[in-house]
Amino acid sequence: MLNKIKKKYKSSEIFRNVITLMKGTSFAQLIPILTAPIVYRIYSPTDYGTLGLYFAISGILSAFSTLQFQETIIICKDDYEAKSLVWFNRLVNLIISFFVFIFIFFLGALIADFNNNTEIIKWLWLMPLTIFITGQTQILRAWCNRQKYFKIMSTITILSSLITPLISIGTGLFIKGPSGLFFGLLSGQALSLIILTINVKRNDDINISYFKYSQVIYYFKKYINFPKISLATDLVGRATNNLPVFILSSQYSPAIVGAYTLCSRMLGIPISVIGSSLSEVFKQKVTEIYHSRGEFSFFFKKTLKTLVLISFIPLILCLLFAPKLFSLVFSDKWTESGMIAQILVFYFVVKFIVGPLSYTIIIRNKLQAGLIKNLFTGFSMLCLFFTSEYYAFNYIILLMLFSFIYSLTDLLYLSYLFKLSK
Repeated sequence: MLNKIKKKYKSSEIFRNVITLMKGTSFAQLIPILTAPIVYRIYSPTDYGTLGLYFAISGILSAFSTLQFQETIIICKDDYEAKSLVWFNRLVNLIISFFVFIFIFFLGALIADFNNNTEIIKWLWLMPLTIFITGQTQILRAWCNRQKYFKIMSTITILSSLITPLISIGTGLFIKGPSGLFFGLLSGQALSLIILTINVKRNDDINISYFKYSQVIYYFKKYINFPKISLATDLVGRATNNLPVFILSSQYSPAIVGAYTLCSRMLGIPISVIGSSLSEVFKQKVTEIYHSRGEFSFFFKKTLKTLVLISFIPLILCLLFAPKLFSLVFSDKWTESGMIAQILVFYFVVKFIVGPLSYTIIIRNKLQAGLIKNLFTGFSMLCLFFTSEYYAFNYIILLMLFSFIYSLTDLLYLSYLFKLSK
């Protein structure tokens, strides 16, 4: 019986593709884990608080990097149109990167003042470059997903994860402050884009001849729902996900933000290793199934069960031992991160489960559902923000309420996604 199950999964295309991506993402996450005890001893919670704030700001602005048009590269049926959409997305990304520069020029100081972190000002000038690199990478990854170049995507993930901590460690040994963290981050992102570009050019003919100025307006009108609804959905989702960083930064200290950032990074590993791999394959496979059968409820349930089983053991271990583990691995100054992990672990588990399955609203053209869900969560978080400021909550209480709101909303959303899969 067991051998039959093994043969069934090994012969499954979905299984092979997930394993391919997981090999890369697993190894990619193993590198930061192995180097983390060194990196987190070099840099202080305050340094990571500055990096965490930069991540939060770039995370929100990255929603605009292609106005979500990169998804059209995957879902369109014609390869010629997909190639043309690659260049359309590149143009959009270039324009958005310029507007981000203007945004930082006028509002950079205001952002720093609001978040009570003057150190962030000089690093905000890197934001346009981050948005450009992020957008171009998303575009090429969408093409690779369409072509099932999962090995390329896996290799890129490994190389990026390798260069980031190496540069961070090397710089941090000689320069105090968060400089090494930022140099490592940008180096890893840039390397990913360069190698991804080389591999795509080697395998496919996607030269600039596929770009037609006359088609820009046509594509913009044809896929207008992506910036109208999908962008709004993603933007609100990113904003609400990063609200804890802004709240902690404005009401507490960069050190608390740093503790939260380490917690988020460690608890986010399963999402990066397994969740993102399943998400990439789920997008490709569910599109294929839906076009041929008109529904995908069986595949949805199969993916859901897999995600639940994977998340069970990490959930228990974190609830029981997180503070001790963080203290042992990263030193005593990071024990607070372990306490935060105990509070947020259920939220991250739910996020891990719902993340890959949320592509359902795109394939079923129900983008407004995701927007409504994120608007509700965002409104709840804003209420929590002002309530916390008025009553001067301890940050532990604040994070408990945050975890409860998100988890409940995502569970209700999961129920709706399953209905759509039918």
